[in-house]
Amino acid sequence: MDEVSVQRLEQYQYLVSYAGKFSFRVAIENGVTYIALCDLAGCCGYICGTRIAQRSNVPKVKISVRHKGGRSVGKASLMWFLAIDDAVQFVRERAMDIDFKDWFIGYADTLRNLSESEPKGVIASSSCPVQDQPKAPEAQPKKGVNITPEQIDKLIIDLLELKASIVSA
Repeated sequence: MDEVSVQRLEQYQYLVSYAGKFSFRVAIENGVTYIALCDLAGCCGYICGTRIAQRSNVPKVKISVRHKGGRSVGKASLMWFLAIDDAVQFVRERAMDIDFKDWFIGYADTLRNLSESEPKGVIASSSCPVQDQPKAPEAQPKKGVNITPEQIDKLIIDLLELKASIVSA
């Protein structure tokens, strides 16, 4: 399958691309292969994969990843990941793109084996200096309500967007 490229992002993290139009991050932790949920949701046809990742009730774990592009180059953040079997089930039930669905389900065994050996065709990414994550100050206990006006505004906007999408459907 020459349409698939695997690029190493870090020691146990890869970027898998298929046919130049789908790509998702893969992480290997404790011998288990995980797929980034927001990337997978985007490949399945969802416009906002990050919201799907935050709100879906599938079994998921948070894994630290370093950003390679954009404003946050070199900074680490936590992302939601699915175990490979849960990812296959997610794609089987939710994929809107049949080409991606058929390919991903067929390619899942190859992804499972990434933890056992170095994948063929891995392209080492160019190393750029990575900044250490700054230490956050210790949290001080707050009295009263622990929600900010910005968080309330964000919740209201999310609810209005949800209502608009339901009304327009």
